[in-house]
Amino acid sequence: MNGAAGAVGRMRKGAVGPSGRWPGDRPAYVFRLYIAGMTRRSRNAVSALTDLFEQRLHDPYDFKIIDLYRHPRVATEQQIVAAPTLVRERPLPQRRLIGDMTDRKKVIDGLEMDDPS
Repeated sequence: MNGAAGAVGRMRKGAVGPSGRWPGDRPAYVFRLYIAGMTRRSRNAVSALTDLFEQRLHDPYDFKIIDLYRHPRVATEQQIVAAPTLVRERPLPQRRLIGDMTDRKKVIDGLEMDDPS
């Protein structure tokens, strides 16, 4: 649970090969959630996004949570102006969502995830 940005959490999902790594060691989806402390809003965002990704994504993904209070320089480096901010780094093009991550429809639409219903 550490990394260059000082994540407070990281989740990976997908088919792992015999070496313990994903094929090509590159997940299909890469998400970064920037939070400001473990407030109720941050915990709700983490929970809602974890549930959404587990239910909707069938390809490997990497989900990293970065606490800007612990690593304030990251906000400037990544041009994060509000928290929580979710960044979908992959697949391209990059997408950013700011605010309430518990609004499932807003997140699905903002990330351009196809809705099977």
